[in-house]
Amino acid sequence: FFWFQGESDQKGHHAATYSDNLQGFVQKVRVDLSCPRLPFVASQVFDGAVGMDCSNVNQQIEQACSKLDNAACSRLVGRPRCFKDGHMGGEGLLKVGADMASAYVRLSDQ
Repeated sequence: FFWFQGESDQKGHHAATYSDNLQGFVQKVRVDLSCPRLPFVASQVFDGAVGMDCSNVNQQIEQACSKLDNAACSRLVGRPRCFKDGHMGGEGLLKVGADMASAYVRLSDQ
């Protein structure tokens, strides 16, 4: 189960509760699918919009992954910032996908 979302949650009160909300969501999906150890990989997000700071949401994503069983966090380190019109372009998305796949492989090797 791969998750790459969170930029818009940086606004208002959403960032402060993002970890708890994400953990609850993952747990509900696992229950709904009758798969309590469904692997979960979440990617941190970029500050795509001018003036947007996603550091709070990224900390919350990392916190959620550390608290969930069978979960991994894909971090931003070394990712190209490839944006076009405020959205990530193909090169950036390929890098995110590769990073998330590597996080999944590390998780499955545990």
